[in-house]
Amino acid sequence: MDVELEPTGAVADAAAAEPTVSSGHAKNGRPAGDADRPSKRAKTDASEGDIALDVVDLAGPAETDGSGSGTHPVGALGERSGGQRGGRSRGRGRGGSGMGSGRVRPGDWTCPACQVNCFASKAACFKCHAVKPVGAVTCPPSSSHQGDGPMADGDAATATAMADGDGGARRSDGAKKPKKAYKRGQYGDGDGDMKPDDCQNAAMEHYYKEQHLVDDAEWDALIASMRTSLPLSVRVSKMRPERPSVISHLHRVPTITPIEWFPDDMAWRCPHDVYHNSDNAEFKTWIQETNASGGLTFQEEVSMLPPLLLAPEPDSTVLDMCAAPGSKTLELLEEMHAADAWDLEGPPVLASGAVVANDFSAKRVNNIMLPRLRKMHSPCIVATVANGAKIPVLALPGDATDASTALFDRILVDAPCSGDGTIRKEPMVWRRWNVKDGVELHALQLKLLSRAIALLRVGGRLVYSTCSLNPLENEAVVCAALKKYGVDRVELEPPAALIPPGLRYRPGLREWKVPDPRGGERWLNADGAFPEPVTYKSKQPIKPSMFPTQAPELLEQLDRCIRLLPHDNDAGGFFCAVFVKRQSTAGAWTDAGKAAHTDGEVKDATAGTVSDGMATDALPIVESELGCTAAKGAPPPPKSGAKLSRAAKSADDGEPELVEGSIFQNKQRFRELSADHADCHDLLKFYGLAVPLMLFSFTDKTDADRKIVAVSRGLRDWLMNLVGAKGRLKFKQVQIASFGLRVFKRLSPGYATHCGSRWRPCQEGTPMLAQVARRRKIQLKPADFLTLLEEKHLGIEEFVRRRDDVVGWETITMTSGDGQNLEYGGVIVGLQPSDTIEIDCGRMWVSALLNTAGLDTFVSKSELGGIAKLLRVAGVQPAAVARAAAAAPMQ
Repeated sequence: MDVELEPTGAVADAAAAEPTVSSGHAKNGRPAGDADRPSKRAKTDASEGDIALDVVDLAGPAETDGSGSGTHPVGALGERSGGQRGGRSRGRGRGGSGMGSGRVRPGDWTCPACQVNCFASKAACFKCHAVKPVGAVTCPPSSSHQGDGPMADGDAATATAMADGDGGARRSDGAKKPKKAYKRGQYGDGDGDMKPDDCQNAAMEHYYKEQHLVDDAEWDALIASMRTSLPLSVRVSKMRPERPSVISHLHRVPTITPIEWFPDDMAWRCPHDVYHNSDNAEFKTWIQETNASGGLTFQEEVSMLPPLLLAPEPDSTVLDMCAAPGSKTLELLEEMHAADAWDLEGPPVLASGAVVANDFSAKRVNNIMLPRLRKMHSPCIVATVANGAKIPVLALPGDATDASTALFDRILVDAPCSGDGTIRKEPMVWRRWNVKDGVELHALQLKLLSRAIALLRVGGRLVYSTCSLNPLENEAVVCAALKKYGVDRVELEPPAALIPPGLRYRPGLREWKVPDPRGGERWLNADGAFPEPVTYKSKQPIKPSMFPTQAPELLEQLDRCIRLLPHDNDAGGFFCAVFVKRQSTAGAWTDAGKAAHTDGEVKDATAGTVSDGMATDALPIVESELGCTAAKGAPPPPKSGAKLSRAAKSADDGEPELVEGSIFQNKQRFRELSADHADCHDLLKFYGLAVPLMLFSFTDKTDADRKIVAVSRGLRDWLMNLVGAKGRLKFKQVQIASFGLRVFKRLSPGYATHCGSRWRPCQEGTPMLAQVARRRKIQLKPADFLTLLEEKHLGIEEFVRRRDDVVGWETITMTSGDGQNLEYGGVIVGLQPSDTIEIDCGRMWVSALLNTAGLDTFVSKSELGGIAKLLRVAGVQPAAVARAAAAAPMQ
């Protein structure tokens, strides 16, 4: 049910030309701003079920408002020009800079405070929010002027260039200037920075002051902290070999200190001005290089909290519903692998769970998230592209799968939000903030949370988080979800036992106000009365779920929310709520929940199937005859008489079934390799794998295996559920971008034909292979290891001559005969432990191939250079004797 708004006065005059502008962070779930955009098919007669609003004007006649970007009033972004909406042309070029199409029209007036031209229909300045004075000076009509103030003499050339759509960015010869690289502005006096005195947004300050985030005595401290730059914060990776040296280096730098509430000194902070000081250029360069290699991660301090609250176990199945860019996913993986045993002498202990890192944007997944995840060398990770509000329950009727594998033990919903909690990192929030952001994103956030609750196993834990201070995106969403399912089925965990010591937090709000999206600093239902019906349909829906509740059981739950304010911990603003599922929520809508989510009509809670992926509400879960979990109305399995594909025919011939089609984003084909498969038998024998791995093979166009990935048991179960539901899923409903850990790759035909196995190790999988392999694993002395990295080759004669210094030499020789003959093929090469080197040698390995010419590395140039630099920093120098003797004849 949508509450519709009827514009009046000046707002109505500009509403017809108002462009639709996406707001919030379109990072996951679905694009922010599209949450409640009705489709053509969904449009109905506005006279049915619409609701009028009891609007209370709290701020006089001013009608300042955000139009979707910045704090511009409705229409300030310009009219449509050339068939395009003006939202993306704000600032310069076509579309104007606060002046619509660029033409100064009769009646437009100049703000006396900031000298900015404003539309005649606006009652307040879009830049400084000053109310239009009586007898305001009107601008002279102009056909080309688009600036923020009256055109000065000699500005005709600039105006002409801006009219060309280039914002004046042209050289004297008419050629366009190259675009500048993006640089995030900060608080200060530098180029592109924002002065603290310019950080003014009357609408935002009024909004949050009325929400009573803090007492009046604390308000000045809160606003003052929001006008300062955010300290730099980094988190050290637990799964990288350079972890000891990184921590040691950080302890030696006096300008950076550990974050007191984060465990084990694994997170550090540095003041912003100190980090960017020219005197610390060397330290800044080291931080950036270590981040690029994966040794540490730039991550905002407060965003490190959700994975700690989620606390995944080694065998947990985890869903990160809105994962990109992946910082929290990396932290979840590290928590899952915290109990791994990396003792080379004893049996390995590896995590058996799975982390499903999902995001709506394929570009963000492939270009940002995957490169970061691959540095963790985990077999538990799968990256997917899907609408978070439509992720299906994969166990369907007739499938021989366990229902427990279809749901998740832990779910993180880091929902797309307006992001005003990041205002210390993004000063531009002061200019672009508007009340519409929270209103537009509320419905999307509730859909994501509702779907996550349906995907959560009974007894599982879910963390909902945003980087917003807005109660419409935080407490209102949490309250609506609790009301929907009932606190007897889903409740919030008390935070006292979950929050790390030293972190200051506040409980959630019990009361908040819902703004009128039309602006004017007005509030809806300010007297507590519910609005009356009207007959006008607005683009800005108001949901009944946005309003506060008076139910005592829900108010008690809201006290368990976690609010982090900028001035409490000298960090950013953040919100968290930790849910626990006590009972199944199948068809568990309460009467209050139905009333909050319908227009007075009780909707069928069983509507929708797994294949259609309805996102309005969580899909109902029912038990099938086989004990599998499914959604009612799921389409039947394929007919038995259907034509067999090439993959199905190969399965009938005894080969593993080949999975192909739209399940993989780039149409790759893969299959599971059983233990008795020829390739598995070859790998077990040649590499001496002590622990049987769960392997999947990717094939080429001829169905020949070309790459093998290892997966954990939990990930294998999830993949099998997805493969089993493949024929019933809506096209591209869930697509895999990548899964597992690449461990082996087939050598090209005709290359190194003398090798004992046609499979060589992949660099990404060497740390795990080193734990499970008992053959083909050697360790070199630091000097020889550095020589191999820098030369990328170690001659066979030199290599054989130094065999007494090689740990594990017997693992690369023939098992028959005298045991001295080398057996050519793939090798995992590591570094011998040393008390003088601060490196976790159990995790530092490189992929290599031993052939008749010597030992060759199969590692990217950038990664080889990073490892070599790490060794040089630790004091290792290449062996000069080895370099000179590389070409000497074997003695």
